[in-house]
Amino acid sequence: MRCEHACHPLYDCNGNGKCNILGECECDACYSGEHCEFLCGSNTSDTTQDSRGQCVDEFCRCESCYSGAYCELECSARGSCVQNAISSSCVCTDTELWGGTRCDEARCPGSSGVECNGHGVCNKALHQCYCEPGWGGNDCSDIDCPGEPDCSGHGQCNLDSNSNPICQCSASYFGTSCEHHCANGVIVMPSQNNTMSFDWETGAFIYTPTSPECSCNSCWTGKECNILCSGYGTCNTDTCDCDPLLGWRGDTCEVPGCPGYDGLDCTGHGECISSTHTCICDAGWRGVACHQPDCPGEPDCFNRGTCVAENAGLQVESEFSLLGRLLWSPVCKDCQEGWMGTACNDPCVNGVQDPPNSGNCVCEPGWTGVGCNSECSGNGHIVDGVCVCTFELGFKGELCDVPGCPGINGLDCSGHGDCDSAEAECTCDPGWRGIGCQYPDCPGDPDCYNRGSCNSTVDPPVCVNCHSDWMGIDCGSPCLHLHGTQVCLLLVWNTGLL
Repeated sequence: MRCEHACHPLYDCNGNGKCNILGECECDACYSGEHCEFLCGSNTSDTTQDSRGQCVDEFCRCESCYSGAYCELECSARGSCVQNAISSSCVCTDTELWGGTRCDEARCPGSSGVECNGHGVCNKALHQCYCEPGWGGNDCSDIDCPGEPDCSGHGQCNLDSNSNPICQCSASYFGTSCEHHCANGVIVMPSQNNTMSFDWETGAFIYTPTSPECSCNSCWTGKECNILCSGYGTCNTDTCDCDPLLGWRGDTCEVPGCPGYDGLDCTGHGECISSTHTCICDAGWRGVACHQPDCPGEPDCFNRGTCVAENAGLQVESEFSLLGRLLWSPVCKDCQEGWMGTACNDPCVNGVQDPPNSGNCVCEPGWTGVGCNSECSGNGHIVDGVCVCTFELGFKGELCDVPGCPGINGLDCSGHGDCDSAEAECTCDPGWRGIGCQYPDCPGDPDCYNRGSCNSTVDPPVCVNCHSDWMGIDCGSPCLHLHGTQVCLLLVWNTGLL
């Protein structure tokens, strides 16, 4: 038979192992190498080589510079071993990243053996420093003040008495990173150098140093004193004039409220909704500040007068305001000629408003009504400055304003009948007719049968002067005898017709 794998334990494995079926050496404990030539990392054939370790209880116990199962790693492959008369020690190749007796302890960059130079936390797995605020660089050795660039470009980055980075700001700048510019004021330190608070968890008082502040000039406000009158007004002679239509008040217009004049929300004429800085105006007022009179009429006073607010000088407590609200009543004044009233909508066409703005129209002769727009009370017409009442309507008086019945001589029913003033109708006495009982009504139809005269000087009227050959109370009886005979004359005399 032919041997496929030639291996002899004594010669091929240096007597420190045995051959397997593949012809390879399987080393005894503490031996390594292809031919089992290393005992705990030392070449057994090289007697000049220092021992790296000793085999104890079938395990390698490595010398100080070596490590590994067979002490095969010198200084963890990160340095070299230096031997002196007493002992040996590792000199690590990269002392910033590795240390320890075998260069097997991970480190972070730093100087004088101090990781991250004492200004950060070391992530050993990544050999990376996480620097504390105020420090930068891979080893936290660079001063890194707040701001980008340092101190926001408005100061110098230095160390304080405790070697902590701090910004020393240029003139007119302040803040931890000199990020604030005191534009219209002076930088001061608060009178109290520290603020105190209580930590309930630890039961201790905490003192926090105060920072410089910007003390503003007149009219200016804000942390940097860069907001004029809080943005709600203008500055005149070092005093803020707050815009009354924006709803802010105070020395620097910093007090919220509602739009209004005279220092009053809604000018005292409405309800202030402070959350939205808006007004709900009382009746008679309009505008964002309820400052514009809103008189009756559309447009105001129907464009026939001037809308003004009369100050009644009266204040009432309001559920909407602790200050109360002024009762000012917008009214129309100085109405155009021919008009008057609270809305300049009442006519005064035939008269004069006296006194002015009184709503009292003094009428010209013959005119009546509140606006002097009724001629003779609507019951007649003016002739030569005097009312001539319409006969049929029955009204009388200087202004035809006295109700009655038709009639002449200023008498209802002309004094010849009964008057129903509610209906302006006459019930005439016997002997009279017409709507005003103004006409005599003698017997006969027509009167006296047109054979005589109707005498209205007596009441009731009677027929007189009957024509020849006629006689009787209505001149309706013929004379049977010759006119002028004794009998006829007697009849006429007896009838009273002569």
